[in-house]
Amino acid sequence: MQAAPEDLNGCNIRLFINEYGIEKSREVGENFIVFTPEKPGTYMYSCWMGMICGVFIVKDA
Repeated sequence: MQAAPEDLNGCNIRLFINEYGIEKSREVGENFIVFTPEKPGTYMYSCWMGMICGVFIVKDA
């Protein structure tokens, strides 16, 4: 995930993947979140306020 200075603000500076207990502070430049899903499913991620969100979809290989 590429982040430019103008893309970061007080809300989206930190991302959470609650299912895995992951919290990642974003910085200018490339940002990576590495985790190994334990099972197929749809996993939500959000900003720390829960207002900006999306999902990761994990499928069987």
